[in-house]
Amino acid sequence: MHFRRRAFAALAAAALLAASIGLAQDRKAGTPAPFGAPTPGPTPMPGPKPPAEVEALAYFLGPWTSEGELKPGPMGPGGPTKGRELCRWMPGHFFLGCMMETQSPVGLMQVQGVLGWDPGKKTYLWWSFDNLGRAETATGTLKNGTWTWTGDSKMGEKIYKTRYTISDTRPDGYDFALESSADGKSWAPVMSGKSTKAIARPGATPMPGGVKPPAGTPVPAPAPTKTK
Repeated sequence: MHFRRRAFAALAAAALLAASIGLAQDRKAGTPAPFGAPTPGPTPMPGPKPPAEVEALAYFLGPWTSEGELKPGPMGPGGPTKGRELCRWMPGHFFLGCMMETQSPVGLMQVQGVLGWDPGKKTYLWWSFDNLGRAETATGTLKNGTWTWTGDSKMGEKIYKTRYTISDTRPDGYDFALESSADGKSWAPVMSGKSTKAIARPGATPMPGGVKPPAGTPVPAPAPTKTK
């Protein structure tokens, strides 16, 4: 009796060992694993990484406010301007998406733009789309903390060369100046001012395009209520 029990135990152990060896061989040969068993997935391919030049665009991240002065000229009468913008990284960290709006004597200007780097042409690029139906591009350079953007823009019924300079760049803000030229040689001032890194406050209102910025984006303070 004891001999039979030992024999059965030995046979069961041998059968289990054989099954384990066979299963291992089947998996090596490409046989699918049993249902529910974990299977190793394909090794993900590493994605492309942004070039080092893109990191310079991080300076423009976050909410900003601006105050400036529009000069009398092709864009209309002069006067004070006031604006705000919000810039964030787009998926992949290759481009920076910005939403802007500026109130000036000629009305409200709303712009959605994209900042990036062209590794082939070795230059920075700017694409913009505004509420007047204009789609424009500009190329930019960065030297000694000063950004210089050049392109073409429609002012009134004419196309002008434009030059937008961002200077005196500090962590909390910068100076800006927009100039125009009919021939690309003689330049006239269009607008100048200062942009300041905004202080985060709750209760953000939607930016241009109906997109609501993250909580903490500054909003204009309500006008004081007059009491009788």
